[in-house]
Amino acid sequence: MIKEMVETFRQYHRGFGDIVLQANFDDKYHGVLGYAIERLGIKSVELKFGQAAKGIQGMGQVPDIKDAVRFKKLGYIVLPDSTDPDVARDIGPVFEKIGKLAMWTPEELVQRVAELRSLGAECVCFKTGPFDPQDIATILEIASEARVDLVTLDGGEGGTDHSPAKMMNEWGMPTVTLEAIVCRILKKLEKTGKPLPPIAMAGGFATEDQIYKGLALGARHWSDRHGSSHGGAAGGRGPEKE
Repeated sequence: MIKEMVETFRQYHRGFGDIVLQANFDDKYHGVLGYAIERLGIKSVELKFGQAAKGIQGMGQVPDIKDAVRFKKLGYIVLPDSTDPDVARDIGPVFEKIGKLAMWTPEELVQRVAELRSLGAECVCFKTGPFDPQDIATILEIASEARVDLVTLDGGEGGTDHSPAKMMNEWGMPTVTLEAIVCRILKKLEKTGKPLPPIAMAGGFATEDQIYKGLALGARHWSDRHGSSHGGAAGGRGPEKE
């Protein structure tokens, strides 16, 4: 399926942008990125922490027991247990497939970024959401050390096919609130003399005032660094990099 999607993208590619392949913990477990880089020539990849704006792992319903058994064998958490004989005899159960919780250390992530680049990835990104501010700070510090090309922070009401289910759509924090936290973290990181990773904010920009607030937060951070009243993007990218 990945091969088909990549080939379709390239069929209509006109030299602008790139297809960025996301990977959560389960994708890493199955070697998705290694396959895509080495076999399909993918150049841009993104390591994903949790289910983006939700602060949880990926979840989805599986109506067929054969598929539920297959996912269980692949290592997913499946509820109810599709291999339980009593469940198998039940009439038409609907199963919930849940991704495994990622367990990592800063050292492992820095090593993982280097490994992906050694395989041939030219752009390595992070994707995260509204976790505890200390966790966000740790991710940004790792991104700085590993020279990650972009960190995208997805606030509520972000989401793709998992939204707009009410709980999934509102789990998290507003994007502007998340951006305010990120700006404070970046200022502290900059004071240590470490390079700032490029930042993108996503999710929940729906009205004029939200867009204005988002731009203003990034502009203020940029002007603090450069002594100017005119700003750039959040995370300190100046006009020369835009």
